[in-house]
Amino acid sequence: MSHMRWLRPALAVACALSPLAVHAQTAPLVPPPQAAPTRDEVEQTKSKIQKMYDEFLAWKAKLPFTIGAGVYIYYYQPVDYTTFAPTDRTGQLEVYAFYLKLDSEWHGLGGHLEMRFRDGGHLSTGAGDDYLRPYFTSNVWFQELYAYYQPRPWFRVRAGKMYRNVGILWDDSFFGNLLYMDGLKLNPDWGVGVDGTLEDTTGSFALTYSTQYILNTDGVQGGVTYARGIGAAPGALGYDPRTYGPDPEAELDSGGHRQTRQRKLLTGRVAATVRPVKWVAVTVGVSGLSGEVRRSSSVDNIHINGRGTNVAADLTLAISHLTVFGEYQRQLGDAVRSADYAWIGARFQWKGLQVRMSTSYVHYNVEPVVQEYMLVPGVQYTIGPLTILLEYDEWRRKDPRVAKAWQKYDRSLNAVLALGF
Repeated sequence: MSHMRWLRPALAVACALSPLAVHAQTAPLVPPPQAAPTRDEVEQTKSKIQKMYDEFLAWKAKLPFTIGAGVYIYYYQPVDYTTFAPTDRTGQLEVYAFYLKLDSEWHGLGGHLEMRFRDGGHLSTGAGDDYLRPYFTSNVWFQELYAYYQPRPWFRVRAGKMYRNVGILWDDSFFGNLLYMDGLKLNPDWGVGVDGTLEDTTGSFALTYSTQYILNTDGVQGGVTYARGIGAAPGALGYDPRTYGPDPEAELDSGGHRQTRQRKLLTGRVAATVRPVKWVAVTVGVSGLSGEVRRSSSVDNIHINGRGTNVAADLTLAISHLTVFGEYQRQLGDAVRSADYAWIGARFQWKGLQVRMSTSYVHYNVEPVVQEYMLVPGVQYTIGPLTILLEYDEWRRKDPRVAKAWQKYDRSLNAVLALGF
């Protein structure tokens, strides 16, 4: 009977282990590797995707308005220790912006809307909260929003939010130039405008004109002011708003609030284009801007009104697939930092490929003189709704108050994946 004393415990252990044994025996096996898709299967998949895309375009064409949407996915990679990246060269990947565009026209009456959205919270203003710029107050904004009436090619009147038309509008780059960093390019504001193009019957000569009355600025633009101030900061003893910031619209008081508005701006531009042959075009333009600059801060007890003026001249030469351009712009007035800007660039376009180079320079007329230059080569390729862009930025600044030599403000690689429909 002694062996019976061990039988019951042995049976209990066997019963307890039996589910594990069954589970081990019935555990799923690793599936065999799938065979690579055949050429016919790949072609069928591509055909289905193309069909879906064509059906989407057909649906868009049936709408009573044109619609466009897309996203910019942006990767910033410092390649050296600079003002932007003094101790850390870790790259940053982000959604730069989503956008939505709507356009509609009926017998010369029309409207245009472009909204942009960014990823991030709404805790407070500031770059740390993923706002596009520290002086933005939201991650959602209107980039442009206006209605227009255009009965003839040589006459269009607009009202709403539109880009200031001074100098060359843009060069297709992503990172930009020093005029953009000082709020002088791609800067939309609220007002009214009249523009148009007069062209002869042969197409060998065209005259383009534009005038705008901007009631007030909106705080939406791309100016960068980080570590570019001169002298005492807002709220400090000796602060001089005329020279402290390079971009008045981007100025913040010591409490982090926008303190500057530009009002009653008048812009004007005239440009003549000559085409001696079909594949050559030369454009010469002159333009300007002038208006009020009002600074007000209850935090720093600032209440200053002044004026700012810009005058510009530009030249563009287009030869077949190659375009070369240059612009000079002078900024002056008792409410802005006196400066001379130069912007030169070239781009080559062949089908979906674009290769470009631009350089910009600014001479701030302060004492002692402060200078900056930026070199931005880039290449991009577009296929269907997808654009892949790669740019390098070399941005240097020379401020004798900081150092005698040129300092590295930014040195980076910038990659953009743009998808739009």
